[in-house]
Amino acid sequence: MRFVGGLNRADSRFFRYVSRGNLAALELGQYEVSVTLGGYFSILFDGPFVWTTAELEFNPQPRRVNSYVGLRRRGEDEWTWFRTRSLDELCAGLASVGATEVAAPPLQMKDLLPITLPGSALMFGVSLLLLGATQLLRTRDVAGSQMVGEDLQIVGLIALILGVATGVIHLWGRRRSGEVR
Repeated sequence: MRFVGGLNRADSRFFRYVSRGNLAALELGQYEVSVTLGGYFSILFDGPFVWTTAELEFNPQPRRVNSYVGLRRRGEDEWTWFRTRSLDELCAGLASVGATEVAAPPLQMKDLLPITLPGSALMFGVSLLLLGATQLLRTRDVAGSQMVGEDLQIVGLIALILGVATGVIHLWGRRRSGEVR
């Protein structure tokens, strides 16, 4: 069986694969389940992601429009989230090939953001550097430095807002879920 959806997977300490830009295909086989990427930026990612069905655990997370199915190897902590519109069919298919359904806490917004908590701290730090460079350029009396300083200030403010907003969402989600900071 083949399901088309999106993939949201922890890639690095700072950023995640994001399901909006990554068209993914989940293939259900008798002995393995694999997810291949084929979206806009598929050359940037390795893959396919493969799990043997005997070791695969899955966790359905129903939503109004696009639901998520968490996939992980037995004993691992990190979930790989596959976005789908056919949640019931996918879960039935996973159960029929031998994957184990496990209960897990509800999926929160912090798990779906493209930026992790350390990534939001990194973005905040970069924004402070950009805003500092803005101040240096605006005090210079060189032709064009004022305009470059204003452009950097806009970029720095956008990075600052994104860094603070994602950091607040992560910290709020940790506090609500009871995770240790």
